[in-house]
Amino acid sequence: MNFKEALDRYELDARARGISQSNITHVKGIVVLFIGFLGTVDDVRRIGADDFRRYLASLRDRHAWQGSAKQSQNKLTGTSINTYARAIKSFWAWLKQAGLIEANPLAAVAAPKIPKTISVVYSDEEIRAVYDVVKDTPVVKSVFLLFLDSGIRLSELTSLSLANLDLTNRRLKVRGKGNKERLAYFSDFTAESITDYLKGTSTYHRPGSKVFLDNNGLPLTNRQIQVMLAKAGKQAGLIRRLAPHKLRHTYATLALRNGGNLEYLRITLGHTDIKTTSEAYLNVADADIARAHRKFSPVANLFVAVDNIKSMESENQEAQSQRKTYDETPHQRKMRELAKATAAGIRLPSPWDKVLWRDLPVEFKPGKYYLPIGAVEIGEDKQIKVNYYDIGAAIAEPHLVKGLFSHLSTSGLSKFAELVGDKGKLSDLVFKAGLYSQELLNFLKLITDEVKGYRAQLDFHDEGKPGLTKWFIISAWNDAIQKAGGYSWIDNSWYKPYESVPGTNLWQLRVGGAVIGIAKSKRTLNRHETWHKKLRLKYATDPLAKGIAVKDQELGIIAQYVKQRLQEFSDMQQVPGHCELC
Repeated sequence: MNFKEALDRYELDARARGISQSNITHVKGIVVLFIGFLGTVDDVRRIGADDFRRYLASLRDRHAWQGSAKQSQNKLTGTSINTYARAIKSFWAWLKQAGLIEANPLAAVAAPKIPKTISVVYSDEEIRAVYDVVKDTPVVKSVFLLFLDSGIRLSELTSLSLANLDLTNRRLKVRGKGNKERLAYFSDFTAESITDYLKGTSTYHRPGSKVFLDNNGLPLTNRQIQVMLAKAGKQAGLIRRLAPHKLRHTYATLALRNGGNLEYLRITLGHTDIKTTSEAYLNVADADIARAHRKFSPVANLFVAVDNIKSMESENQEAQSQRKTYDETPHQRKMRELAKATAAGIRLPSPWDKVLWRDLPVEFKPGKYYLPIGAVEIGEDKQIKVNYYDIGAAIAEPHLVKGLFSHLSTSGLSKFAELVGDKGKLSDLVFKAGLYSQELLNFLKLITDEVKGYRAQLDFHDEGKPGLTKWFIISAWNDAIQKAGGYSWIDNSWYKPYESVPGTNLWQLRVGGAVIGIAKSKRTLNRHETWHKKLRLKYATDPLAKGIAVKDQELGIIAQYVKQRLQEFSDMQQVPGHCELC
């Protein structure tokens, strides 16, 4: 078989297996270079181990980007040669697996070892210098902070959609190498920067669009991000190029330095094996070793400690004499604590919060129900009304909440004053959260009404009787909203093999950890499973689901803004404003 046909079949098979296009292109590109080195040989069965060894040896003398306009004076690094070798070996392994060759002659050739190097990271001074340059440019600032704060890859940032950005919980969902999904996290500081950026680009953003757009409303490309950062680094006076992957290294190094452990780092970086993480980031920077030595040096601790203590005492006395005294009253401290507790207590209704909906009245019987989202009232006509709890009401007594609102309105700072009042951000959040909750419940009722039409018993309270449980409805509702918002939740792997119910002659069907159906036969369970899959797909395209996904994003931005401002109020050196309780 010639190489062109083999490569075409490889691409077809890789795409069918769900391998990312970038990975396919990477392997094919390197194999094409290898074929070029081989000359006139055009039969995969005629390649031997020595052909591969000669090619690897030739790479030692090859320049980076050789043959292109970007050709460098530097030769390929050991890491690059290892990358070439692994791509070629993986292609030949596939040839053997696909039955296109009888034996894999390249299996006996070891890939060159990757030289152990210390990851290049940016210093604290370099990071601050870059921030000073980008702080007034929202998109560059947000991109820079998100790379540094979350450790995501370049491709993960450019493919990030609004649906996968959760500003309320300061996290995002990315799809990394091997098509694996993971959550990455970021700080309030970065969330505020992204929020400000999104406000300025709201005319361009639509449901499902990418987060980072150019001036024409088109998604920023990998190359645009690279050029943007390189320019910022140059303006900041960096000697080394400011690059996304070096920011990822910097994130990892600083996370370890600040107390993160390797397992935490493995998860956030998207590494499958902790060995990958440890080999990359346990080579601590020289500056860290020097700093550690100064801290733990036996001589310094034995002979210099007394002098250091005296010096520190002198510095503390001088600082205290220069510091303006501020005696905080118990009431002011209470206001500070209440602002912080209120910020932490803002909890939006979420269709995938299992605890939030644990006592949900799925059967929609008329009456009043008290849930974490607020008071749910269902009338005799099955109309649903939600009174979302006032923010702060569940945290403190009304007179204290009133006092906090007074401090915010009289603070003299517009960013605090705009939170309160009938048209303030807090009232807007409470009103919209109530409407959002009603839409969630109306959508759930729509699905419930259809499920009631099935010829199956509904057991809303999960009492272990044959039929469908309430989780049959809730999981389909949950999944439809996530899919409408661009998320991916349930797939076929979530449907567990049918299990016997201990002590009975019944069988049960699980989706994830929830039992969605119970029956006397596996055949009936198979019918339940088919219904469930169809239900999920049907409602994912329902206009109600799409509307809910849009409102979820809008509400998240408002909630993040309110939380950030309340936290800022709590962090003020002196509590501003006044109230009747002062």
